[in-house]
Amino acid sequence: STTGTNAVAFGESPVRLSGFVWDDTLPLLKNTAYVVCEPTGAGQVVLFLNDPTERYLYLGLRRMFLAAVLFGR
Repeated sequence: STTGTNAVAFGESPVRLSGFVWDDTLPLLKNTAYVVCEPTGAGQVVLFLNDPTERYLYLGLRRMFLAAVLFGR
């Protein structure tokens, strides 16, 4: 983001923790943002790379989603 904040981003060498990631697509995640906060008017828009409420599965995403809704960060 140029005007906002890249709140969560993948680093130089993303680590595969779980899920489906193929070896040829893993380098595409290098230095990309997972959560971006953009200022809009008097508020914030929080953008996620994928749906954080999908099947309400991962505890870490629950906390990020709740923080985005309640705090806008």
